[in-house]
Amino acid sequence: MALDADDRLQLDYDQTQQLLRTLTDIRFKLLAFVLSASLTGLAGSLKTLVMGFATLADVHWAMSGEVILMTLLGGVGTFFGPLLGSAIVVSMQTLLADKVGGWVTVIIGCVFVFCVLSFRKGIVGEVMGRLHRA
Repeated sequence: MALDADDRLQLDYDQTQQLLRTLTDIRFKLLAFVLSASLTGLAGSLKTLVMGFATLADVHWAMSGEVILMTLLGGVGTFFGPLLGSAIVVSMQTLLADKVGGWVTVIIGCVFVFCVLSFRKGIVGEVMGRLHRA
């Protein structure tokens, strides 16, 4: 079946629209990435200025995993989710460090697994979902 001129014009128009939407999405993703990297760099430099030194623990791969843990625990896609997640993780590290020593990581991992299985959208995401349903 051959396409007539109107169908080809519509097909070209649809492809152009799809390309423009993709370019717009790429621009927003790039903007989000640049903004995130800028704020992360600012936070790191301010921490170094306040503390007076930078440690190798700050650039270890485990720190990236800890940040992801905080975000997933609190809730991805929410503003207060990562804040709550970081408050929970840092509080647990501070409170449990003296009591259990090196087992802090295991306990935080168990709490993370429990939260992922119980709260699919993170703590804040689940609370917002329940409030939205009510």
